[in-house]
Amino acid sequence: MDKFEPKPECVYCGKPADAAMLVMGSSMAHATCVIQKLNELLDPDYDDIDEQSAIASTKETGVYRMSELREALENMVWQFGYKDVHNGKPVIHTAGLSALEDAFEALGWDDPKYLPEEGYTCEIEGCVEPIVCGTHWGDGLYLHLCSNHHQDSCRRKERPPVKQYALDREAKRGPDGILRIGE
Repeated sequence: MDKFEPKPECVYCGKPADAAMLVMGSSMAHATCVIQKLNELLDPDYDDIDEQSAIASTKETGVYRMSELREALENMVWQFGYKDVHNGKPVIHTAGLSALEDAFEALGWDDPKYLPEEGYTCEIEGCVEPIVCGTHWGDGLYLHLCSNHHQDSCRRKERPPVKQYALDREAKRGPDGILRIGE
């Protein structure tokens, strides 16, 4: 088996390796060079992807189009970003974590990024706390709830009024429990 030895210089700038290097397969790069390259590649105004049409977009080659890289970065931000309420509205934010700050910057997002209420907040009227779970409450309505309202549902408290969009969604659920989206 060959011994793994990364190249001793940055693949982007060509300068010698130092303590702030990232190992990428058999290559190395300065973390700042990687961030700069991502910013260039993920620039929302970058639309010259056809120039790279000869590059295969397959997992076998490990080469991806810029749109796939952008989508992957967005997915990571949605996974690890902090969901919260700011000025009475749902947001996702970095909480000051530098990796998330870099990702927000690369995506061109404000920190915090304001979100629509539907799909991001508790479905009980008047509550804008982030969703932590989905569960049935009482008469079979399946609701996306914050921590406090989930605890109330587990304690079998009376369900408060529900936001209209949740009632509209649940009206499309069949007797088998399956949500009929296109009907």
